[in-house]
Amino acid sequence: DVYKRQVARIIQDGEGTLIAHTVGAGKTFTGITAMHELKRLGRARKPMIVVPNNLTEQWAADYLKLYPDAKLLVLTDAAAKSPDSVRRFWGQAASGDWDAVIVGFSRFEKLQMSYGAQKAALTARIDELEESRLMELEDGAGEKDFSVKQIEGVRDKFKSKLQSLEKRNASKTLEGATFEEVGCDAIFVDEAHHYKNLFTETKMRNVAGLQAGDSQRASDMLYKTRWINERTGYKGVVFATGTAVSNSMTEVYNC
Repeated sequence: DVYKRQVARIIQDGEGTLIAHTVGAGKTFTGITAMHELKRLGRARKPMIVVPNNLTEQWAADYLKLYPDAKLLVLTDAAAKSPDSVRRFWGQAASGDWDAVIVGFSRFEKLQMSYGAQKAALTARIDELEESRLMELEDGAGEKDFSVKQIEGVRDKFKSKLQSLEKRNASKTLEGATFEEVGCDAIFVDEAHHYKNLFTETKMRNVAGLQAGDSQRASDMLYKTRWINERTGYKGVVFATGTAVSNSMTEVYNC
């Protein structure tokens, strides 16, 4: 059935996977099974499951329905409100051997990457945008053309972010650890449409659904998943959403 085929696809093909089945089609059990099997087969050392804040305990309960003996680390919505509990959680996540680490959106987004990784990610994004700008100019666009100015605007925002980062030069966060220190090498993201608002390079304008800027949470997810992909050969990222497309087809590209 669809459930078994999707798990097999994630495990065998290795490429990043988007599960875009309708509500009630089994995305939760698919994600749990896939992450657990990746761990059991030695394909992942520490899978992480990222879900809406209020669903962490529900996901943990569903996980234990399938794998009663699973060794889980779960940051509940209540515990996430205590700074001490959060720091303790990430310390346990980094030091323990877990079948899965389950965390809500907000704490995942506050778990920053190290200074070096953030700088590399921002620099790479600036280089990508500059390359796109030059390609537009080579194709005959002028400096004042809409597409060129749009790309330059986003590029300059990333340059400002890079300058701010260099001023802070912070390698630790209030979370008590960095994303790399936690050691996540596989990730399943539920309701992944919350992270699809990345800048779309296009000459079209005034088209509903085309994203003109990068959202902070989407950029953060992009950097973290790229970090995982670079270290696993694109074998550890799975997104799930029942609404992959709500406004335009660019959302499929960004998911």
